[in-house]
Amino acid sequence: MARLSWHSGANVRCAAAALVIGALAHTAAAAAIGGRSGAFLRAPVGATAFAMGGAGSAAPAYLCAWWNPALLSASRTRRIDLGMGVRSLGRMESFASMGFRIPPRVGMGIAVLYRGDPFLDDLHDAEENPLGGGAYTTLTIKTGLSYFINRKWSIGAAIAICYQSLPTAINADNTLENSTVTGIGGIDLACSWKPRPDLSLALLVRNLNASMDWEITTTGFDMGTRATDRVLPEFVLAGRLQRSLYGKPFIWTSDLVGYVFDGDWDRLERAETVLNNGFEWQTWETFYLRAGIGDLSIDSKLFDDASEYFNRAALRISAGFALRFARVKRGELWINYGAATDKAWAGIDQILDVSYSF
Repeated sequence: MARLSWHSGANVRCAAAALVIGALAHTAAAAAIGGRSGAFLRAPVGATAFAMGGAGSAAPAYLCAWWNPALLSASRTRRIDLGMGVRSLGRMESFASMGFRIPPRVGMGIAVLYRGDPFLDDLHDAEENPLGGGAYTTLTIKTGLSYFINRKWSIGAAIAICYQSLPTAINADNTLENSTVTGIGGIDLACSWKPRPDLSLALLVRNLNASMDWEITTTGFDMGTRATDRVLPEFVLAGRLQRSLYGKPFIWTSDLVGYVFDGDWDRLERAETVLNNGFEWQTWETFYLRAGIGDLSIDSKLFDDASEYFNRAALRISAGFALRFARVKRGELWINYGAATDKAWAGIDQILDVSYSF
């Protein structure tokens, strides 16, 4: 049972508002990856990238509008994807996407992601009085457009709409009241290069101009509180290389994600870099094995004090598999599964999705 150890009356409402305002202020200013603004966007989307350590930007098999919009024009098939996930501490997610090519050189796609906790409802105040449901919701939509330059180069962009709903106040009848916000205009830019058939490279910038202007509900006050939540931009260098292992295709993929500026484009006091690595071994024609290590922070502590670095390291270890069914109603069907530890080691996160190309 979760308890909110706050005082009753106006102090309860003050505490609820202060909690959210403080969280927003912290995430907007923090350079630390774990507490940065837009954390709900950071975890990998889709079971494939999830099982491969969160590395999915160089050559995503699906969800291109999310991972790399430049590749929407590179595929010659239409694709529909559906999936859901169960994360530690009761968190849930679901997603859907669609991508298609407009001959000869244009590609388009859309990805929709829900993340939240719809079952957060067993809350009590300091006097053991039951509170109403404290569910929170995030919904993100990315729409992508791509241009196929030639067999080696393609470029693309995506624009995001982000919606959030969080409990910020406690009413007189002990029900929780939510504040909501919608942010429109976060931009992703992508460039994809394939110098060889077995090698793909990509350069991306994500979350440009992504921000949400909160009008926070604070019941018991004469007026609400305003706060601006600015998402840190991400700079991504990604690669995918295919080789063979025991005569079977073996794929290595990696995302190097850098955080240099805050949401106002002021340089962070301490820039950070995160490395995500994953592997896929196509052991059979219809069955693939996957594994990875994600959220490996690279900073000066790694070289200055290695023991301290590894003591505080909060990485994720992941694994999964894929089943491939060809010639399903003139198309191809994939079932993907991924599981990983969370960064706090509080449980296991799992994602299952289905992808159909035709």
